[in-house]
Amino acid sequence: MLANLTKASITLAILWIVISYILAGNISFTFSETNNFQGGQLAMKLFWINTYGTIIIPILILITYWVSKLFFKFSK
Repeated sequence: MLANLTKASITLAILWIVISYILAGNISFTFSETNNFQGGQLAMKLFWINTYGTIIIPILILITYWVSKLFFKFSK
């Protein structure tokens, strides 16, 4: 399970610039108050979720791995 999450996290990190470009509609990742999805406020929220997720998911995977190693070490 952790291996699959790690692969998904690496894929998300590799595709970050492509996803961010699609959301913003430009390479500078600027958003405005438009009603359009691309470059709008909803796209900006998804951009930040994508950005924070790219950082937080590997940290959570690492913590989960450490806790599982610690649990199995003490259960022996």
